[in-house]
Amino acid sequence: LDAIDFDGLDMSEEDIANLMRVDTDGWLSELPGIEEYYATFGDRLPAELNNQVAALRERLEDSKQAVA
Repeated sequence: LDAIDFDGLDMSEEDIANLMRVDTDGWLSELPGIEEYYATFGDRLPAELNNQVAALRERLEDSKQAVA
């Protein structure tokens, strides 16, 4: 949170925490739809896009495990 300047904003720590929260389960539930959409492009889809989705899944799953 140090990288974001909240000075001058009338926000509680709870408000800031809620703004910075990532809906891990929500994102994980969206990934199959993203992968399905990407699959419609076949071999025309840059491999890096699939790599990014896989990396996102890994980060989300790691985050979920860290909280548990």
